[in-house]
Amino acid sequence: CEELGTWQRGPERAQTATMLRAAIFSLLVPASAQCLGNATNPWLRKNLVNPETGESYPLGITIGDWTAGYAASYMAGILIQDMLGINVTYTVAGGGGQVECLYSVAGCSAPGNSSDRGCGPEGPSVTYQHVQLEAWMGNYPTLWALLQKYKTAPKLLTSMGYEGSESMYFTSAVLHAAHEAEGLALEFWTGFDAT
Repeated sequence: CEELGTWQRGPERAQTATMLRAAIFSLLVPASAQCLGNATNPWLRKNLVNPETGESYPLGITIGDWTAGYAASYMAGILIQDMLGINVTYTVAGGGGQVECLYSVAGCSAPGNSSDRGCGPEGPSVTYQHVQLEAWMGNYPTLWALLQKYKTAPKLLTSMGYEGSESMYFTSAVLHAAHEAEGLALEFWTGFDAT
C-alpha cells in the first residue's frame, strides 16, 4: 500500500511520502479542538465504558503506517469526535504493517514484537484499540482465523468503498536497474508493445 510517489525516481519518492505525511499531520488539530462548525464541544465528549469493569477510555484508532492509512484514520477520528462526541486516540501499530495492526486491534500489548505479540495464552481480556481503517487483509487468512479465537477478536464490518489487491513489489531502483542491465521491464505493462 506504500505506493505513494511511485511515479518518481530515487530518493524523491521517499521525500514525497514524508512530505505528504507531514501535510496530513499539519492539518490535525489538538484533541481538545474542534474541526467542524457544528462539532460536539470537547468538554462534552464521552469515553467508552467497559461494561465488565466500568473502566473508561477513548475509542482507539490503530493506524497502518501508509499514507492512506493516516488519511482515513484521521478523517474518521475527526468525524467520530466532532459528530458523535466520542473521544479518540490514535496509535501507529509497532512495525506499522497490516499484521501489526490486526494484533493491535485484537488488544495484544506488543503488536510489533514478532517473537511475542503480547496476546497471552488465552488472548487479551480488553483492547484499547477498536478501529482500523484502510486495512489490507487478503494475505492473512491464517492470522485472522487465529485472532477470531480471542474474546477481543477484530470484526470485519464493511469496506472502505474500493477494492484493491496486495502483493510483493519492487522499488523503483530495482525496476530501473533491471531495465538498464537486462532491458527487462518488471512492471507487466511496460513490456507491452503496439507492434
